Amino acid sequence: MSLGLLDGPRHRRLHRLPFGELEHESAGVNHLAFLVRLERRGEDLYPQLDAAVREGRIPADDLVRAELFKRLGYYPTESSEHHAEYNPWFIPKGQVERFNIPIGEYLTRVARNLDEFAETKRMLAAGEPFEIEQSGEYAAVIINSVVTGELSRIVGNVPNRGVLIPNLAADACVEVPCLVDAFGPRPVAPGPLPPQLAAYIHPAIDAQGLTVRAVIEHDRDAIYHAVMQDPQVQARLTLDQTWQMTDDLISAEAAWLPAWLDGTAPA
Repeated sequence: MSLGLLDGPRHRRLHRLPFGELEHESAGVNHLAFLVRLERRGEDLYPQLDAAVREGRIPADDLVRAELFKRLGYYPTESSEHHAEYNPWFIPKGQVERFNIPIGEYLTRVARNLDEFAETKRMLAAGEPFEIEQSGEYAAVIINSVVTGELSRIVGNVPNRGVLIPNLAADACVEVPCLVDAFGPRPVAPGPLPPQLAAYIHPAIDAQGLTVRAVIEHDRDAIYHAVMQDPQVQARLTLDQTWQMTDDLISAEAAWLPAWLDGTAPA
């Protein structure tokens, strides 16, 4: 992996900088986190990244993140298609083609993963050899550190407890750097986020909190309250349409929902 954005005559020395040479720190919540620090050997790389964005040297699949960086001053960590799902400025405003947002990409990815899973099962059953590669997931890294005591660094989702990111909800689950050793993951507090980032993240946390409340208290109203906080919903639907859509979704998923939500799933 490399930081290919930092290219061109003005920044030739940073062309395709290996990812391992980057020093970075991110903070936020899952799918809504930002690089709050980006350095190489103590040198701040944000000015070069800013120049690359301003000059249009951006991969075609990263236009949403680049646009958010221009407006918020910090680069998002999650993919452009994910960020387009969490705010009202792109998909509902007819910006899909301009920002090259791959609508339905997740469904394609799921289909590909299912095909790979089926092929792996077939090869196992047939006794055929196949190559095992470490994925980008953290499970193996965490297990290795816990078993061997070898220190590793990951980005983890952990309880905020009001101290890791003080200007996000105290009971939120936040995404922050974590050190892992024989005692397991230990979060590193990044401190408060810049206020514009915290404001951008708050609606997602509110919707998550209302959803959790609905499940714990069997409160159907809280589900509607959660849906109505979604920026995409707010940008496209009236309140009547929001309630109707939520009813339709609940009906469509009845086989997997509990009885208190008019579902038919076993208790």
